[in-house]
Amino acid sequence: MLLAGIIFFANQLFTFIYQKEKDRHSEVFIKEYELYNMLRIVPIHLTLLAAALLRDLGITFESKVVLVVFLLIKTAIDIGMYVCEDKAFKKIEFGNTS
Repeated sequence: MLLAGIIFFANQLFTFIYQKEKDRHSEVFIKEYELYNMLRIVPIHLTLLAAALLRDLGITFESKVVLVVFLLIKTAIDIGMYVCEDKAFKKIEFGNTS
């Protein structure tokens, strides 16, 4: 567990330093970030609501199964958002606003 925490921290530190350097050379558009956050948050909340609805309908799963499904969906959304943000930053860096 400690090793996983160290790897996670190192990854986050690298990402922070890398993004901080990119942000110095680019302009950030707040409205695009708001849209990206909504696109990320809505599916996660829908997943939680679907799990609650299934439970209310009497369909139950082990908590580990629900957690794994939730984390898989969240990871897929995070990867998708990372790709979208990366494309947006590349547009900004190269001066292409179309």
